[in-house]
Amino acid sequence: YTPQKEDPSAVSGRSGNGGEGSGGTGATAKNSAPAGVIVTDGGDPVIETLTDDTVPLADTGSWALVNLISMILTVIAAIITLFLYFRRKEDEEDEEMDRKRRGGAPSGGDDTSGDGGSEKGSRRRRTTFCIFSLVIAVISLLAFFFTEDMTLTMQMTDKWTILMIVLMIIDLVLLFAKKSKDEDGSEQEPENA
Repeated sequence: YTPQKEDPSAVSGRSGNGGEGSGGTGATAKNSAPAGVIVTDGGDPVIETLTDDTVPLADTGSWALVNLISMILTVIAAIITLFLYFRRKEDEEDEEMDRKRRGGAPSGGDDTSGDGGSEKGSRRRRTTFCIFSLVIAVISLLAFFFTEDMTLTMQMTDKWTILMIVLMIIDLVLLFAKKSKDEDGSEQEPENA
């Protein structure tokens, strides 16, 4: 919009001071100016005309509930993966201690069955699953806290929801793949003993 100046004598006749005087000083005009008239410091009234009567709504933003749920599930899956990794590691250490007590060969590679290399490979694979799951959980946490402002209003989804769901699915697939590998490994051990 462009402010339009109007003749001060025309505005002074409309002053809201009950017809007393012809507008008086600048201080009187400031106090008695009708709506839509802005009086500048010099005492010259300026009428501003708005061409668009609609009030613009502020874009306050929002955060997505699905992103929060996805981030929480991703972190929980990573914690479970980490728990399973350390539980399996403790079980292997206990088995190693039992073998040493019974006088059996250590599973490190001196036995003739040739399983020492595959055990090291499975240990590496479990470590890789665990590290990859933790990295995805950290990425999910950072992505959520850098893209969402929880002080704003809540909505179900936003433009980051697809990323958060993909990270959650990857971490859950890693969890179930690791869990199934652990179950397969525990089923094979009694057969070899």
